Amino acid sequence: MPDLALGDLPLPTLIFQPLVENAVLHGIAPRPEGGLLRIIVGRKGGDLVLRVEDDGPGIAPERLAALLRPGEGGVPQGRKAIGLRNVDGRLRAIYGPAYGLTIESEVGQGTSAQIRIPIKGG
Repeated sequence: MPDLALGDLPLPTLIFQPLVENAVLHGIAPRPEGGLLRIIVGRKGGDLVLRVEDDGPGIAPERLAALLRPGEGGVPQGRKAIGLRNVDGRLRAIYGPAYGLTIESEVGQGTSAQIRIPIKGG
């Protein structure tokens, strides 16, 4: 099978947009001087990896631990983090529990949100 270009790979609808929106709203907008938003696309083994990074204020560890689990760790249910939970849940439902959304953050340093999906035929 020919090598697939990363730009030609199909993504589920509205998977990437919430990551960029969150980086802008929570990472860049709070900073009066603006900030840096990076989008990185690549392969890792047989997987497509998409990462959105910002150099914003970061997320406290207790909040970060609860972001993808509704009602835990002080993150209220409702609209808070619903876009991120939706992305993670949809990726896991489509591709299995080995895939989904991961978020890493350090207070004062920024946040990185990454999705990983299998490259079929790649």
